[in-house]
Amino acid sequence: MCETIRSAWCRERSLHDVRVELTAMQGSRRTGGDWTRPDIVVLSMRTFKHWPGKYYDLWTFEIKPAGELSVIGVFEAAARFARRDALVLAFPCP
Repeated sequence: MCETIRSAWCRERSLHDVRVELTAMQGSRRTGGDWTRPDIVVLSMRTFKHWPGKYYDLWTFEIKPAGELSVIGVFEAAARFARRDALVLAFPCP
């Protein structure tokens, strides 16, 4: 899934300087709650032609297996949306 995000999702949004990290598989490490760690995190840096400086975006993804559509996944993604500008909840198609 990380490679799909890196190759397709980032390309569709014209994001070039990106770092994609799988953050879901960290075991029982304490993070502050059940819904505090996203599955995948993307950090991107953008520049604009008529706007000075560099701008960083942090994108978080909640990934669920095909066939496991539930309101829990929506709540997990929404819990992070409170501190982000965009909400992404992905369900891979079989």
